[in-house]
Amino acid sequence: YQQVLALAGQFSDRRDAAKVDLLRTLAGRHTMLVAFDSRPISLALLRQRLAEADPELNVIVATGEQQAARREVTEHLRPGAATGKLIALCSDAMSEGVNLQAAAAVVHLDRPSVVRIAEQRVGRVDRMDSPNAVIEAWWPQDAPELALRADE
Repeated sequence: YQQVLALAGQFSDRRDAAKVDLLRTLAGRHTMLVAFDSRPISLALLRQRLAEADPELNVIVATGEQQAARREVTEHLRPGAATGKLIALCSDAMSEGVNLQAAAAVVHLDRPSVVRIAEQRVGRVDRMDSPNAVIEAWWPQDAPELALRADE
């Protein structure tokens, strides 16, 4: 256990820092964007890091358990919604059955376990009645040590 603890102490936060940097960069280019991760705890941590990096950012975490946050995100990102800047950090509970087409970018913060989930995530934004001529979709590029076996 001591050896495991020593090895765990060598982990860095570079992956999370890179995610924060990407989201802040995209928020500078787009009024609204959506980022998906299958783990709500990762979204909570990312929200905290974004708030520390830029307290002016409007960041909402929407998961299956937070009905008020889900409503707020869908209201901000519906067609014809009022303008304003928003980063919506969403769990996969938001990847089906909702329209988020006011967003101009989708970020996969993790690699979906199946292609269908990736398609569903992008499909929330890339819709026929989207106000955006182009939608950006960002895919994670992890180091080989962190890649899932399914990535092969």
